[in-house]
Amino acid sequence: MRSPQPGDKVRLAALDDWFFQALEAEQIERLKRWVGREVTFVGPGGHGFLEVEFVETREGKSTNVSIWVPSSCLEFGSA
Repeated sequence: MRSPQPGDKVRLAALDDWFFQALEAEQIERLKRWVGREVTFVGPGGHGFLEVEFVETREGKSTNVSIWVPSSCLEFGSA
C-alpha cells in the first residue's frame, strides 16, 4: 500500500483520551463527531504525527478544522 498523499481521504479511526486533555467541551464534542468519518490528509509532521483536516458545518456556519494526530488514529486506503 502506498503512503497517503496530501489531499487523500483517510478515516479518523480513533482519538485517545489523552488527545482531549486541555480542550474545551465544544472542541471535544466537535472532534468526537468526526471519529469514524473521512478526513483529508494534509501531510506528515514530526514525532509520528500527521495533519488532517475537515470542514464542520453547523447552523449554516462552516469551520475549517485542522488537527495533528498519531498515525495510529488513522486508517489508510479504506476511506
